[in-house]
Amino acid sequence: MHGLADGIFWSGVFAFVSASINAIKTGVRSIKNAKIEGPSQSGSQPCCKIHGKAHGSAKHQARIMKESEMMQSSGKYSDIYLNKALKTVGLKGSQRPDIIGKMVNGTFDVIEVASKTQVSTSLLGRQLAKKVALMQANNPGVIFHPIIWLYG
Repeated sequence: MHGLADGIFWSGVFAFVSASINAIKTGVRSIKNAKIEGPSQSGSQPCCKIHGKAHGSAKHQARIMKESEMMQSSGKYSDIYLNKALKTVGLKGSQRPDIIGKMVNGTFDVIEVASKTQVSTSLLGRQLAKKVALMQANNPGVIFHPIIWLYG
């Protein structure tokens, strides 16, 4: 029985890591193909508002803020929500991902930043993987970006 549980655990870890690697590859392709534009003609106002605030340790908050500020400066988002329930923005579920980006075309990016403890402990890593899987199942068509962020 113990071997079966180990197999399920490792298949879950493999699936989470594979999804994360694919998300990173997609991000790298997006950066590679991104069009670089000059500053906005509307002055120094950012393109969208960031609602809420980052949570967790100081390092976790800093990583969330860095990601949300890059999203804000991209010009692709009308609103960015930090640590807000999915239902707050019209999606299904009460989970609170680290970042929800409402794009100007009406679609959403949902980003979950794995903390050091979620990467280094199997229990918390499985819990995060389950959270992302549940959010995806409840919201088909929404883009999810699980980001594995390692301290270092």
